[in-house]
Amino acid sequence: MLHKSPLDMQQRVLNRALDVLGPKYPKIFVFLEFLGAFLIGAGACVILTSYIDFPKGEFIRFLIFVEAIVALSGLVILARSTQYLRPVINWLAGKRGTAETIEAWQAAISMPVNFLKRVKIVPFVTVAPPIAIYAYFALDLNIWESVILYVMTCATIAYSFVIHYFALELGMRPVVVRISQSTHDELPGGPRVLSLKW
Repeated sequence: MLHKSPLDMQQRVLNRALDVLGPKYPKIFVFLEFLGAFLIGAGACVILTSYIDFPKGEFIRFLIFVEAIVALSGLVILARSTQYLRPVINWLAGKRGTAETIEAWQAAISMPVNFLKRVKIVPFVTVAPPIAIYAYFALDLNIWESVILYVMTCATIAYSFVIHYFALELGMRPVVVRISQSTHDELPGGPRVLSLKW
């Protein structure tokens, strides 16, 4: 008896989601995938309690502030990423001419890399500095402690980028397969990979 791997099960679920959601799949997947940023943010706050003594009740206020900043940054990121997915959405909606198919294919296979390239500076500007400044005043940190917190926040953001990259690659796979199976023509190029120069 053959046992299916967890990856096979994930792909079956994602393929089913693509069948059910159709053109809505890319936006909904990216939105749900982004929700993981809230878990990463909360986990980082919990870890931070090992290094900072929070005054009574301040941890909850700090956590709310962090998640609010993550949400605001997420709105910018989601707007940029869904704009890039427009060719894929149009293809899933039925616009499947040769040019539209090639454009959708290129957008789908490049989504993980282009997502990071389009948003790579956003969290480092909209998330890390406000958190460090808030902690400086609310938690009575000195300037060096705030700088260390900023660096730790940037490290957490970098870690989340790795998670987002592989999650988006997994989520786009059913779309890539669906597009490749829809045509007998050779589709240009292969998946773009993350360059060390990006």
